Amino acid sequence: MENPSSWWRETAPPVSLSEGPVPAETDVLVIGAGLSGLSVARRLSEAGRDVTVVDRTGVGGGASARNGGIVAPGLVDGMAAGVARSGEAAARTLLRMSWDSFRIIREVEAGAPFPLELELPGRLTLARDEEELAALHENARLLRAAGERVREAGPDEVPDPLRGAYIGGIILEGGFVHSGRLTMAFAVRALAAGVRIYAPVAVDAVAREAGALTARAGPSVIRAQDVVVAVNGFSSRLLPQMPVEPARGQMVVTEPVEPVLQYAMSARGGFDYFHQRRDGRLVAGGFRDLALAAEKTDEMVLNDDIQAALTRLVTTLAGRRPEIRWRWSCIMGFTPDHLPIVGRLEEGLFVTAGFSGHGVVMTPVAGKMLADAMLGESVPELRLFSPERPALSAGRH
Repeated sequence: MENPSSWWRETAPPVSLSEGPVPAETDVLVIGAGLSGLSVARRLSEAGRDVTVVDRTGVGGGASARNGGIVAPGLVDGMAAGVARSGEAAARTLLRMSWDSFRIIREVEAGAPFPLELELPGRLTLARDEEELAALHENARLLRAAGERVREAGPDEVPDPLRGAYIGGIILEGGFVHSGRLTMAFAVRALAAGVRIYAPVAVDAVAREAGALTARAGPSVIRAQDVVVAVNGFSSRLLPQMPVEPARGQMVVTEPVEPVLQYAMSARGGFDYFHQRRDGRLVAGGFRDLALAAEKTDEMVLNDDIQAALTRLVTTLAGRRPEIRWRWSCIMGFTPDHLPIVGRLEEGLFVTAGFSGHGVVMTPVAGKMLADAMLGESVPELRLFSPERPALSAGRH
């Protein structure tokens, strides 16, 4: 099925990018104009570096402006999994980083020339059975111990259309945002800091020639002292050694319907996510597990079966079959341990990728931290995201 541009991108205010040809030389070249790349670029430019950003499709063309629009501070797979994977201290560090990232989003919102449509009613994570509910309650316990505001939700807080399928859950902080407006606001902030952004510019390869890094974009060659590859799920196209597996996500947006959802919603272990905007539109994504093998791709097309499941979901929520105004997909990047890869690969070559479905509230702080490290500052938190960490070994190819 054909995959159009996302509703987020089509309804976001346009941003005027840099004019003229891409410079043949630049101090820093950032490949990827999503939240991650724009965050790195802005910080470096503010510190006096000459920074150029290129992207093959435009601002937010990967996942940043094609996602489900959920703002979810916390750990991607829950606090309990984070503690089991990295230990309690590291899990709390990740939790704090997600809130640092959220604060960056609020700073961008305060200075943006247009509203980001950020709404924070909270997030309701749903459980289908007692086993799922017990796991959510354990996550809630660990989060409260870390100072988070979270509470248990009983059956009466499950939205009416879903009460036959879910028995309760937990309510956390967060909400939803217009992803296109958010990403465009990051671009506006980067441009104001002196960053040059060019699109569409498709980089085919990065190599080292005569002591400098070069990026080939068709017949053009861009020379740079430092190169940052910030293309997340498309990383293997430029860095085949990176254990970042692409994963396609599918979304729909409906016509406005009667109010039915109060919170940003997550269900079936995070495979499904949906919310209702203030104007009444339902935004729903998920069901990737219906075709996991087929969805491990960086081809942005639509899957008929998954789109049918999303249509059934919004029909259940609305109590009737609403008109679907937009359908699209995005490409996420997953690592073996579901933690991003952020750091130096070799002299002058850096990467930020693998945000494993949690990019909205991790890319801003990860980008800033990578830029700080490139500027010579000590950033001990980046050890969690090291490209050399043992957990990535099994995923290298």
